[in-house]
Amino acid sequence: MSQENVQLVRRGLEAYARGDLEALFELVASDVVVYAQLGLAEAGTYLGRDSMAQFMRAWEDAWEEMEYEPEEWLEDADAVIVVIRYRGRGKGSGVTVDDRFAWRYEFSGDRVVGWGIYATKAEALEAAGLRE
Repeated sequence: MSQENVQLVRRGLEAYARGDLEALFELVASDVVVYAQLGLAEAGTYLGRDSMAQFMRAWEDAWEEMEYEPEEWLEDADAVIVVIRYRGRGKGSGVTVDDRFAWRYEFSGDRVVGWGIYATKAEALEAAGLRE
């Protein structure tokens, strides 16, 4: 795994944090596949940038406030896995959360072609054929 892919993911996370979806989508293949694991609010498979944007809007609409903090970076030959700590408050429920999930990014050239969202680091590693 090249350091370039790690930097690509970092740039994408920074673009998302500042609300710059245009910059984020410059890093993503037009036919990107997004997989949100069952058990997550917006579980399912999303194909393409438009579908990815819909998924992201639905997730964001569920929260009154939300912040993300990358805590751990893992690399293998085919992907970058980032363990994300997220904190927020639900829009409808007012429930506060402080939890973690793992995002797994797959690449083709200088574009993200796959984004898997998993409830745990172990599940992201398993999807990559790895173990802790």
